[in-house]
Amino acid sequence: MRLRSGLISDGFFNGGKVQENDPALLMEAAHTLRIRARESGYMNNGTRVVGAAEGATVFSAFLAADARLKSAYAVPVDDTKEEFVFRRADIDNGETLLLAEDTITTGDTINKVETAALRAATVRFAPVVLALCNRSGSDHLGTRPIMSLIRPSFKVWKEGENPYTKDGAEVLPPIEAKGRENWAILTRSYQPA
Repeated sequence: MRLRSGLISDGFFNGGKVQENDPALLMEAAHTLRIRARESGYMNNGTRVVGAAEGATVFSAFLAADARLKSAYAVPVDDTKEEFVFRRADIDNGETLLLAEDTITTGDTINKVETAALRAATVRFAPVVLALCNRSGSDHLGTRPIMSLIRPSFKVWKEGENPYTKDGAEVLPPIEAKGRENWAILTRSYQPA
């Protein structure tokens, strides 16, 4: 499939299906991740958990509720999703924000959330990023370690660099992650045969 970043991948994780089909499991995942982060010393001074709409809205709220912290989520300014803004929360000067994401692939979205928070107020950030799924292939996002519950070994590559073919070409055109029709294909429920 072709990811929103333009890269191609051999795997897909949809945290939204966990939220839709088993919110109690998502709540338990948030609790487990919060405990791991606390035991590692990462949750001691945070005042608010922030994430991006749509994927991290509920997950970041569950993390915040479990830690008894404030919560907020940033939304895209427009359909390009190049810039995010906090519209339903007032980020206060002096807050320490804990960045959360349902799925990290490139880290681009969480970086945009960080930029939105810095535009909203003078804030600090906890020295970790919490994620339900880290499919980035890296243990860090910038200088911050990524702490996640799921770390699949999906491969990600650029157009023309397919690791499964001798010449790097795609055998079939990748399904685009964006677009209503393709998103419906990627996120539909499958029943075992």
